[in-house]
Amino acid sequence: MKKNHLIISGSVLLIVGPSLGFFLNVYALHGTFNRLAESGITASPQALSDSIGICLVWTIAGIVIGIIGLVALIFGLIPKKTAK
Repeated sequence: MKKNHLIISGSVLLIVGPSLGFFLNVYALHGTFNRLAESGITASPQALSDSIGICLVWTIAGIVIGIIGLVALIFGLIPKKTAK
């Protein structure tokens, strides 16, 4: 039964993690471009780099969640050896 939980949890994390990271990345980039549009040419490089940094954090978070899901899925698919 524990193997089934690992397979299901790993599959969900493998799909949801990168998708959520991508969605939040696009959302943060939207905010970055809105800030750029509001301030025009005089946009502060510091403000833009902070927003781009947030985009990278969400991307890394999605990748990490996906890797955790992949590891859980692999451990769920590895057959358990029985003692002789």
